Amino acid sequence: MNPDDATVTPLPEMLILHHAGGSAIAYRNLEKQLGGKFRTLTLDLPGRGAAYGRKPCRSVREAVAFCLDALDAQDVLPDAVFGHSMGALIAFELASELERRGTPVTWLGLSAARPPGFPHPARTRRDLWDDAQLLNFVRDLGGTPEELLEDPDYVDYLLEVIRPDLELVDTYMYDSETPLNTPAEIYQGHDDPVLEGVETGHWEEYFQNSVTGRTWPGGHFYLFGSEGELATAITTSFDRALERKAWAPQQEASGPDRQEKP
Repeated sequence: MNPDDATVTPLPEMLILHHAGGSAIAYRNLEKQLGGKFRTLTLDLPGRGAAYGRKPCRSVREAVAFCLDALDAQDVLPDAVFGHSMGALIAFELASELERRGTPVTWLGLSAARPPGFPHPARTRRDLWDDAQLLNFVRDLGGTPEELLEDPDYVDYLLEVIRPDLELVDTYMYDSETPLNTPAEIYQGHDDPVLEGVETGHWEEYFQNSVTGRTWPGGHFYLFGSEGELATAITTSFDRALERKAWAPQQEASGPDRQEKP
């Protein structure tokens, strides 16, 4: 057989959505670790990175619309979506919208985010905090080198970016009456202060099927430095979702008297 005649199976497409105050560049190592399994696309939301200078999104609805436009512009229909923190809320609503449109993703990964309708017990509108409060919040989360937080230019940039991001998160309201059918895996750091009182299982009610959850050593940014292990977990979970997707038509065809598990 001529090698040139061989059919090359394209890699599945994965969209990665960043955290509040962050940008796509922070996820380059995760993209690298996923590279052999997925073709990844990491978007910069307006106001940073490749989208610097654009009007920021101040609601999850606006962010979802931006993602849909970006996907259309690049002719990408993702097979998987992974979001961290703010990105997880956007990923959740994006997956919901794609499901409503009849083009559901195969897999959804939600990292370091409180479930909708499960507010932090002491939560206030963080975008309304003064500069000192915001910087202390960023310090407490970790993940940002102290030398950057002592750089006035970087601090000005960070505050400009993170305020609308936190407005997006803290004003988000879940309004769907239909749980998501997309297979999902939930990830969180064991010592994440943002997730005080939250377990991965608290996401269950927002999905029609059971979700899997994994808790990792570390805090809110547990994934940075553990990208290899996370990529392995993502790949394994995605493969399970693919198997379920392949099995579903067979289950429907078998009728109610045949309920074999794969």
